[in-house]
Amino acid sequence: MQFNQDIALFTCSYGPDFSRCRRLCASVDKHIASEYEHIIVVPRRDLSRFKSLASPSRRILSAESLLPSVYLQLPFTDKWWIDSRGWPIRGWIMQQIIKLSSCFATDATLIMHVDSDIQFIKGLNPERLIKNTRGRLNRRPGAKDSGEHLKWHHVASNLLGLEHEYSGADYIGPLTTWRNDHLRDLLKHIEAKSGTKWNFAVGHKLWFSEYILYGQFIDRVLKDRHLHFTTEEYDCYCVWTEEDMVSLNNGKRAIQATDVAILIQSNLSLSHELEQSFLDSSATKASGEAVIVSQ
Repeated sequence: MQFNQDIALFTCSYGPDFSRCRRLCASVDKHIASEYEHIIVVPRRDLSRFKSLASPSRRILSAESLLPSVYLQLPFTDKWWIDSRGWPIRGWIMQQIIKLSSCFATDATLIMHVDSDIQFIKGLNPERLIKNTRGRLNRRPGAKDSGEHLKWHHVASNLLGLEHEYSGADYIGPLTTWRNDHLRDLLKHIEAKSGTKWNFAVGHKLWFSEYILYGQFIDRVLKDRHLHFTTEEYDCYCVWTEEDMVSLNNGKRAIQATDVAILIQSNLSLSHELEQSFLDSSATKASGEAVIVSQ
């Protein structure tokens, strides 16, 4: 099957998130043109279960087949891996290493990271993702310049061989898009500065954010040589807390006309039934708003 090489969707998932990922896939099948390939990467132990989500436009890959070195997921846990040097890697860090490996899974110009806790409610608008060959990058100036986020900025600076500092913006958000070529250049840059393979340099950090690392590379290394345009908009209604869910239900917040998806943070530990009910009612509201906007 021939795919549009402008954009590929990339999802990093695992067994406990199977129900969410299945729901994501159903929304992709309903709203996203099949010309865009959807790639799902899961640990090898979960591969047989996720294979049921495969389709002509969706590939299911094992993380072990994509990663640049040998990694072993420890038995009886989803939370720990061991790299080929015997270094323990937390599952959260492994997810980020897998995302940084996404350029090895596709040749598409833009890689859109779509986590399992997202559901599409509308189709993608390519004009909001690519403008004059430049790809979209989420960048929020001045946001999250302290605490945990500041540590992530300092770690990114270290990996890039730069002075430790806050880069001036936050780059974390849903539906984040990276340029494939810039991602490959980032991995080469880390290896040049660290003197070791990029995955070891990243995996041996205790604090790390893949999105901040990529954003710092764009802003502080490539600078005016990068091929991105930036935006502060997510195009996604985000439920980070239960209050965000309540705010939509009581009308204090609304799904914007440009929102194409809804995210419900998985660590809220809400029941599948409650999440589905909220998503169904939200999709109905979004559909109604879309009609009003078009008049």
